[in-house]
Amino acid sequence: GTISRLLPTGKSQISLLIVCDRRNDVALPVKVVSAQLKELARSSNFQLATVSQSKYKSWLLPFAEHAGCRLIEGSVIAVNFNKKYYNFFTPVNTCSNSSLGNLQDRVTLWFERLCEGSLPRFNLECMELPTPSM
Repeated sequence: GTISRLLPTGKSQISLLIVCDRRNDVALPVKVVSAQLKELARSSNFQLATVSQSKYKSWLLPFAEHAGCRLIEGSVIAVNFNKKYYNFFTPVNTCSNSSLGNLQDRVTLWFERLCEGSLPRFNLECMELPTPSM
């Protein structure tokens, strides 16, 4: 798929980019996170896409570093291309050993806070469209 489909079509639209690695062998956190977000984003005008970590690492890495998080499978970057900010979700819960059920709850909570605008927003001055690193 082309990256142009990640671009929002509406003014307030946010793109939810789910970080994965291999298309065929999708890791469990990615499955849980994407299934949960698909369900949650159904009634909103958010766009969902999975982005290959190995292919777009150089583009994805600054998002994680800027947010002070590790870039791992199941991370989600909610990008508002119009307002030039993003929010970051990491599937790793540093406080406890999180179960997958707990992960679903955390995705839901994160998404609710994303919708109400109460998540920390990270500003990226020169946000660009990704180009695959060869």
